[in-house]
Amino acid sequence: MSTPEHEDPQTDPTMDRPTDGPLGETAPEPMTRRDRDDRTPSADTFPVPTGPRTTSFGGHLLGILVGLVLTLLATILIVLGQSRILERGVGPDQVAPETFGIVLVTLGALVAGLIVLLGRWTPTAPFAGGLVAVAVGAAYLFAPIQARRETVRLISTQQNHTAVLNSITVGTTGVLFLVGILLLAAGFAFALVRRRGLALGAFRERSRKTP
Repeated sequence: MSTPEHEDPQTDPTMDRPTDGPLGETAPEPMTRRDRDDRTPSADTFPVPTGPRTTSFGGHLLGILVGLVLTLLATILIVLGQSRILERGVGPDQVAPETFGIVLVTLGALVAGLIVLLGRWTPTAPFAGGLVAVAVGAAYLFAPIQARRETVRLISTQQNHTAVLNSITVGTTGVLFLVGILLLAAGFAFALVRRRGLALGAFRERSRKTP
């Protein structure tokens, strides 16, 4: 009586696949998360979270230089624009605005706004510009006689004498001092927000490591 030959288990193709139920039923393939378009997301879909970049020491120094240059530019634009507006004046027989002066003042205000926005990169930009504007504005606001005398002696000529006097009048109204105070406030605000953000990040990191 002959006995049936037993098949080698290693040659049984059903033994190479994992089973999750009765014999012969293969386990389902692992499901891959797909997006709405039925495409497999890449590894960059959910990147590893990283903190924001911090400004280096050289970046802060560059911010001081940029803040000084832009503040000087904004000051020149605002003072020249307002001096032209004052020179034209507005009277009962002349109500046409000084268009070029208005454009200069608008450009100066935009440059000052740009200095404030640079505080997001480094607070030294609005802080340095604010210090310069406050110093110059305070000289014309609190010591107008001495400031007027020195300004006329240094930069006044026969051709630009009227423009210089109008610019001095603009300085004595406190416009530059006000711009400087606003820039200083913006610089301090950005610095405090940056410090608070760093402290909050360190606190969360310690809380995450605490068991």
